Amino acid sequence: YFFEYLMLLVSFKKLLGDRCILLKGNHELINYKSETGTLESKVYPAETCPTLNSYCGADKSFLSKFANYFSKLPYYLILRTPKGTDLLVHGGIPRDSVIEKCKISLDTGEIRFKGDAAFLDSVLDNMIWADPRKESFKLQGGGSRFEFGSQQFKKFVELNKIDRIFRSHEPVQNGVESFY
Repeated sequence: YFFEYLMLLVSFKKLLGDRCILLKGNHELINYKSETGTLESKVYPAETCPTLNSYCGADKSFLSKFANYFSKLPYYLILRTPKGTDLLVHGGIPRDSVIEKCKISLDTGEIRFKGDAAFLDSVLDNMIWADPRKESFKLQGGGSRFEFGSQQFKKFVELNKIDRIFRSHEPVQNGVESFY
């Protein structure tokens, strides 16, 4: 029921405005191909594009609007609450090799980094695909998806003065799981 869930979320966003936060996840990394009039995903497997192409295939402008909507979803959000500063993100933190080059500005909520636009894209990609593990330190190989441990988490939150990270990349028992 992907399409139905998507319409429900878009309706919540329209109804609740800023009280409903929608973030970009790995399945929202899509492109509109004007040559074919279809959506294509940057990840596999991904039900987003086949479902939308099936539901909306006859209306090319509608598919283009979906792609435009997904492209504008933020990768992360800094949320200040009475309990502290939270980072809301689909995956988690950037890789070890870039943690010290990334600084989230708590004033603007933007990531400041030492590097070019390709470097920022790589950091944002990391934040969509990262997953925590119970180990204190986790080796991070190549590929999009990687894991981080408590030491990497602590280093990132201390450098960026963040108290908590809320993420949604993996389903967990009972809907909630705490790390570190």
